[in-house]
Amino acid sequence: MNRPRAVDLRETPILTIETYCQKGGQPSPRSPQIWVPQVSLLRPGRDVSPTTDSPTVHSITLVLMTRGLHRYQQTGNFHFITFSCYRRRPYLKSAARRRLFESALERIRKRYGFVVLGYIVMPEHVHLLVNEPKNGTLDRAIQALKLSVTVRQKQRPFWQPRYYDFNVWNPEKTTEKLRYMHRNPVKRGLVTKPADWEWSSFRHYMTGSEGTVQIGSFWTATKRGNQLPKTQVSNARPGAPSSL
Repeated sequence: MNRPRAVDLRETPILTIETYCQKGGQPSPRSPQIWVPQVSLLRPGRDVSPTTDSPTVHSITLVLMTRGLHRYQQTGNFHFITFSCYRRRPYLKSAARRRLFESALERIRKRYGFVVLGYIVMPEHVHLLVNEPKNGTLDRAIQALKLSVTVRQKQRPFWQPRYYDFNVWNPEKTTEKLRYMHRNPVKRGLVTKPADWEWSSFRHYMTGSEGTVQIGSFWTATKRGNQLPKTQVSNARPGAPSSL
Protein backbone atom coordinates (compact mmCIF):
# COMPACT_ATOMS: atom_id res chain seq x y z
CA MET A 1 0.00 0.00 0.00
CA ASN A 2 1.33 3.40 -0.96
CA ARG A 3 1.38 5.84 1.91
CA PRO A 4 0.73 9.54 1.30
CA ARG A 5 3.94 11.54 1.18
CA ALA A 6 4.54 13.88 4.10
CA VAL A 7 4.37 17.54 3.09
CA ASP A 8 7.32 19.72 4.06
CA LEU A 9 6.37 23.39 4.46
CA ARG A 10 9.67 24.33 2.85
CA GLU A 11 8.52 22.53 -0.31
CA THR A 12 5.06 24.12 -0.44
CA PRO A 13 4.58 25.69 -3.91
CA ILE A 14 3.76 29.39 -3.97
CA LEU A 15 2.16 30.79 -7.13
CA THR A 16 0.81 34.20 -7.98
CA ILE A 17 -2.89 34.39 -8.84
CA GLU A 18 -2.04 35.19 -12.47
CA THR A 19 0.16 32.10 -12.82
CA TYR A 20 -2.45 29.98 -11.07
CA CYS A 21 -5.16 31.08 -13.50
CA GLN A 22 -2.92 30.44 -16.48
CA LYS A 23 -2.79 26.84 -15.28
CA GLY A 24 -6.59 26.68 -15.32
CA GLY A 25 -7.10 27.17 -11.59
CA GLN A 26 -9.92 29.08 -9.96
CA PRO A 27 -9.64 29.99 -6.25
CA SER A 28 -12.77 28.93 -4.38
CA PRO A 29 -12.36 29.19 -0.60
CA ARG A 30 -14.76 27.09 1.41
CA SER A 31 -15.81 29.91 3.68
CA PRO A 32 -17.94 32.59 1.95
CA GLN A 33 -16.71 35.06 4.58
CA ILE A 34 -13.19 35.11 3.16
CA TRP A 35 -12.81 38.05 0.78
CA VAL A 36 -11.03 37.12 -2.45
CA PRO A 37 -10.52 39.57 -5.33
CA GLN A 38 -11.94 38.63 -8.71
CA VAL A 39 -9.07 37.00 -10.55
CA SER A 40 -10.18 38.38 -13.91
CA LEU A 41 -9.64 41.90 -12.59
CA LEU A 42 -6.06 41.36 -11.47
CA ARG A 43 -3.39 42.74 -13.75
CA PRO A 44 0.36 42.55 -13.07
CA GLY A 45 1.81 45.81 -11.83
CA ARG A 46 -1.57 47.51 -11.28
CA ASP A 47 -3.72 48.24 -8.26
CA VAL A 48 -7.13 46.66 -8.30
CA SER A 49 -10.24 47.54 -6.29
CA PRO A 50 -12.72 44.75 -7.14
CA THR A 51 -15.56 46.36 -5.16
CA THR A 52 -16.12 49.61 -3.34
CA ASP A 53 -16.00 47.75 -0.02
CA SER A 54 -12.77 45.86 -0.76
CA PRO A 55 -9.24 47.07 0.00
CA THR A 56 -6.91 47.96 -2.85
CA VAL A 57 -4.74 45.01 -3.83
CA HIS A 58 -1.12 45.56 -4.81
CA SER A 59 -0.28 41.88 -5.09
CA ILE A 60 -1.67 38.62 -3.86
CA THR A 61 -0.07 35.24 -3.35
CA LEU A 62 -1.94 31.96 -3.31
CA VAL A 63 -0.24 29.32 -1.16
CA LEU A 64 -1.38 25.91 -2.34
CA MET A 65 -1.86 23.34 0.41
CA THR A 66 -3.09 19.77 0.44
CA ARG A 67 -6.76 18.73 0.15
CA GLY A 68 -7.99 22.02 -1.29
CA LEU A 69 -6.71 24.25 1.53
CA HIS A 70 -5.71 27.63 0.06
CA ARG A 71 -4.14 30.63 1.76
CA TYR A 72 -4.25 34.17 0.41
CA GLN A 73 -1.21 36.21 1.39
CA GLN A 74 0.35 39.54 0.40
CA THR A 75 -3.15 41.01 0.22
CA GLY A 76 -2.60 43.82 2.72
CA ASN A 77 -5.04 42.15 5.12
CA PHE A 78 -4.46 41.14 8.71
CA HIS A 79 -4.53 37.40 9.38
CA PHE A 80 -6.24 35.50 12.18
CA ILE A 81 -3.90 32.54 12.77
CA THR A 82 -4.67 29.42 14.78
CA PHE A 83 -2.41 26.44 15.41
CA SER A 84 -2.55 23.63 17.96
CA CYS A 85 -0.26 21.38 19.91
CA TYR A 86 0.14 17.85 18.58
CA ARG A 87 -3.22 16.07 18.82
CA ARG A 88 -4.38 19.05 20.92
CA ARG A 89 -2.40 17.87 23.90
CA PRO A 90 -2.00 20.53 26.63
CA TYR A 91 1.72 21.10 26.07
CA LEU A 92 1.23 24.80 26.96
CA LYS A 93 -0.57 24.04 30.20
CA SER A 94 2.11 25.48 32.48
CA ALA A 95 2.70 29.20 32.96
CA ALA A 96 6.40 28.72 32.20
CA ARG A 97 5.68 27.28 28.77
CA ARG A 98 3.18 30.00 27.94
CA ARG A 99 5.79 32.60 28.86
CA LEU A 100 8.30 30.78 26.67
CA PHE A 101 5.89 31.03 23.76
CA GLU A 102 5.43 34.76 24.34
CA SER A 103 9.20 35.27 24.29
CA ALA A 104 9.48 33.29 21.05
CA LEU A 105 6.65 35.31 19.48
CA GLU A 106 8.37 38.60 20.29
CA ARG A 107 11.70 37.39 18.86
CA ILE A 108 10.05 36.28 15.62
CA ARG A 109 7.99 39.48 15.44
CA LYS A 110 11.19 41.53 15.49
CA ARG A 111 13.04 39.25 13.08
CA TYR A 112 10.33 39.21 10.42
CA GLY A 113 8.95 42.70 11.06
CA PHE A 114 5.24 42.11 11.49
CA VAL A 115 2.63 43.76 13.74
CA VAL A 116 0.81 41.78 16.42
CA LEU A 117 -2.68 43.22 16.96
CA GLY A 118 -3.65 40.49 19.40
CA TYR A 119 -2.79 37.04 20.67
CA ILE A 120 -3.67 34.44 23.27
CA VAL A 121 -1.86 31.33 24.45
CA MET A 122 -4.20 28.54 25.54
CA PRO A 123 -3.13 25.20 27.07
CA GLU A 124 -3.34 23.36 23.74
CA HIS A 125 -3.57 26.01 21.01
CA VAL A 126 -2.67 29.58 20.06
CA HIS A 127 -4.51 32.44 18.33
CA LEU A 128 -2.67 35.35 16.66
CA LEU A 129 -3.93 38.45 14.85
CA VAL A 130 -1.02 39.73 12.78
CA ASN A 131 -0.24 41.56 9.57
CA GLU A 132 2.10 40.36 6.83
CA PRO A 133 5.85 40.53 7.53
CA LYS A 134 8.20 43.07 6.01
CA ASN A 135 10.89 40.39 5.92
CA GLY A 136 9.87 37.13 4.27
CA THR A 137 6.38 35.65 4.10
CA LEU A 138 3.80 34.91 6.75
CA ASP A 139 3.98 31.13 6.34
CA ARG A 140 7.75 31.23 6.89
CA ALA A 141 7.31 33.42 9.98
CA ILE A 142 4.80 30.98 11.49
CA GLN A 143 7.08 28.06 10.66
CA ALA A 144 9.98 29.84 12.42
CA LEU A 145 7.78 30.60 15.45
CA LYS A 146 6.69 27.00 15.86
CA LEU A 147 10.26 25.74 15.43
CA SER A 148 11.58 28.26 17.96
CA VAL A 149 9.25 26.77 20.60
CA THR A 150 9.78 23.15 19.56
CA VAL A 151 13.57 23.17 19.97
CA ARG A 152 13.13 24.22 23.62
CA GLN A 153 10.79 21.35 24.46
CA LYS A 154 11.15 17.60 24.92
CA GLN A 155 7.91 16.59 23.21
CA ARG A 156 8.21 15.46 19.59
CA PRO A 157 6.24 16.42 17.65
CA PHE A 158 5.17 19.47 19.60
CA TRP A 159 2.77 21.06 17.08
CA GLN A 160 0.13 19.82 14.71
CA PRO A 161 1.21 20.25 11.06
CA ARG A 162 0.14 23.43 9.27
CA TYR A 163 -2.07 26.19 10.67
CA TYR A 164 -5.45 27.87 10.11
CA ASP A 165 -5.37 31.29 8.38
CA PHE A 166 -8.39 33.61 8.10
CA ASN A 167 -8.01 36.89 6.17
CA VAL A 168 -9.38 39.81 8.23
CA TRP A 169 -10.37 42.63 5.91
CA ASN A 170 -12.41 45.19 7.89
CA PRO A 171 -12.74 46.73 11.39
CA GLU A 172 -15.78 44.65 12.28
CA LYS A 173 -13.94 41.39 11.65
CA THR A 174 -10.91 42.70 13.53
CA THR A 175 -13.03 43.42 16.62
CA GLU A 176 -14.79 40.07 16.25
CA LYS A 177 -11.52 38.13 16.23
CA LEU A 178 -10.06 40.09 19.16
CA ARG A 179 -13.24 39.51 21.17
CA TYR A 180 -13.22 35.80 20.31
CA MET A 181 -9.63 35.18 21.37
CA HIS A 182 -9.82 37.26 24.56
CA ARG A 183 -13.01 35.52 25.71
CA ASN A 184 -11.61 32.07 24.98
CA PRO A 185 -10.30 31.29 28.50
CA VAL A 186 -13.58 32.52 30.05
CA LYS A 187 -15.61 30.32 27.74
CA ARG A 188 -13.38 27.39 28.66
CA GLY A 189 -13.89 28.02 32.38
CA LEU A 190 -10.22 28.71 33.04
CA VAL A 191 -10.89 32.20 34.47
CA THR A 192 -13.93 34.35 35.27
CA LYS A 193 -12.78 37.48 33.37
CA PRO A 194 -10.55 37.96 30.30
CA ALA A 195 -8.21 40.18 32.34
CA ASP A 196 -7.49 37.24 34.65
CA TRP A 197 -5.73 35.34 31.86
CA GLU A 198 -2.21 36.70 31.84
CA TRP A 199 -1.05 35.23 28.52
CA SER A 200 -2.95 37.37 26.06
CA SER A 201 -3.15 40.91 24.69
CA PHE A 202 -6.30 41.79 26.68
CA ARG A 203 -4.56 43.56 29.60
CA HIS A 204 -2.62 45.72 27.17
CA TYR A 205 -5.83 46.87 25.46
CA MET A 206 -7.49 47.62 28.80
CA THR A 207 -4.66 49.50 30.51
CA GLY A 208 -1.88 50.10 27.98
CA SER A 209 0.51 48.02 30.08
CA GLU A 210 3.48 46.58 28.22
CA GLY A 211 4.06 42.86 28.30
CA THR A 212 6.51 40.50 26.65
CA VAL A 213 4.88 40.88 23.22
CA GLN A 214 4.61 44.34 21.66
CA ILE A 215 1.03 45.00 20.55
CA GLY A 216 0.27 47.32 17.64
CA SER A 217 -2.48 49.27 19.43
CA PHE A 218 -3.46 52.90 20.00
CA TRP A 219 -1.49 52.81 23.26
CA THR A 220 1.72 51.79 21.49
CA ALA A 221 1.16 54.32 18.71
CA THR A 222 0.69 57.16 21.21
CA LYS A 223 4.03 56.40 22.81
CA ARG A 224 5.61 56.55 19.35
CA GLY A 225 4.07 59.86 18.35
CA ASN A 226 0.84 58.48 16.91
CA GLN A 227 2.62 56.26 14.40
CA LEU A 228 -0.09 53.66 13.85
CA PRO A 229 0.47 50.59 11.68
CA LYS A 230 -1.36 50.48 8.35
CA THR A 231 -4.41 48.60 9.52
CA GLN A 232 -8.16 48.66 9.42
CA VAL A 233 -8.26 49.70 13.08
CA SER A 234 -6.05 52.80 12.83
CA ASN A 235 -8.89 55.00 14.07
CA ALA A 236 -9.59 52.92 17.17
CA ARG A 237 -9.92 54.77 20.45
CA PRO A 238 -7.49 54.17 23.35
CA GLY A 239 -7.77 50.75 24.90
CA ALA A 240 -9.93 47.86 23.87
CA PRO A 241 -13.49 48.18 22.57
CA SER A 242 -15.90 47.82 25.49
CA SER A 243 -17.29 44.67 23.92
CA LEU A 244 -14.00 42.83 24.20
